[in-house]
Amino acid sequence: MPPRHIHNLLDLMLGISRYYGEFDFVHRLLDSPWTKLFGKQHRRILHDENAVKLITAMFGVRAGMAAWWHIYFDKLFMTLKLRQKK
Repeated sequence: MPPRHIHNLLDLMLGISRYYGEFDFVHRLLDSPWTKLFGKQHRRILHDENAVKLITAMFGVRAGMAAWWHIYFDKLFMTLKLRQKK
């Protein structure tokens, strides 16, 4: 839900990345190709524990942490947005 630049900023603030945008490729992987195809429903793809394991295996633990937090913040923002509608 947050834009990619917010995910990159959160990576930096949480101490996952050493510089802004270090894991931008992870955030692009999780969102970019799928958003165009599925819109808001893109979170059905690569937004689960298996995606975190795959990214960790392919790119390392810190990339996996960036993926985990990406998914966590997407779910948090979605929950907050739903509560605002009530």
